[in-house]
Amino acid sequence: MLIPIMELPTRIIGRTRRLTTPNRRIFDEIFESDGGWVLDFSIRTMAEWFEEVIGIQIFKEEYQLEGDSKGKTLRGFVEIADGALVDLSLRELWAYRKTTNTAANCEKGREIYLKSWLDQFCTELAKLSDNDVTNALSDFSNDETVPLLRANIQRDLIDGNPQVAIDRIHTFSVKRLRHALSAQNKPYDNGTPLHSLFGAYVQGVTECDNLKGFMLDAMRGQYRVLEAMNTARNKFSFAHDNPLLDETEARYLTQSVLATLSYIDSIEATKCKIIP
Repeated sequence: MLIPIMELPTRIIGRTRRLTTPNRRIFDEIFESDGGWVLDFSIRTMAEWFEEVIGIQIFKEEYQLEGDSKGKTLRGFVEIADGALVDLSLRELWAYRKTTNTAANCEKGREIYLKSWLDQFCTELAKLSDNDVTNALSDFSNDETVPLLRANIQRDLIDGNPQVAIDRIHTFSVKRLRHALSAQNKPYDNGTPLHSLFGAYVQGVTECDNLKGFMLDAMRGQYRVLEAMNTARNKFSFAHDNPLLDETEARYLTQSVLATLSYIDSIEATKCKIIP
């Protein structure tokens, strides 16, 4: 049964469940997931689509909270998976939906409402993510590799593979600090390791009085974190034929480095230039 067109709710995600009963009806309408189905997928084609487009195995037992049908698996995934991963998946699933009879048979006004509803739901889901890299990984230069690094890092993190992301986060961090040092008119060598670039950066912003007191001590402490990232990249990442860090260790290290990059962006937005 179609639900009449109406105003979007102030908030879609519920207090105890992401999909409350009324919003589940809308979700099922979008993806035809009531009754165990999902659009025109078979179990095989749905598994293949999620593996090829999203890079995950959708028919995991952990997602089958209510049962193992396609619709129940999808709703279970929406309930418990990382918010950013669900956001990405549902937006890609909507793009696929547009190629099906579901979209072709939907009245235009209703289709507009459903798209707006899904956009709001996905935005709310993204805010729940443990892996929000928007602030930490900014497009700080015109280097065309920066957006590519961002996209790959985010994909690794939302897929729950922080140990895989270490090499790319290291590369991104090196690029970020070299760019910041260039803005300070401070020289650096292409062979300078990550933590040494960071040390030079902290010295520069200290000279400009952009960093002092408690935060100066905190940033000096982060020198060891960046040194650990450099070691992890060289000895425990896919940069070489290495064993990988434990997932918990990798998550702690990546989140610490991302927090540092986010703070560097805050400093760069307000600091003065250093003239040698």
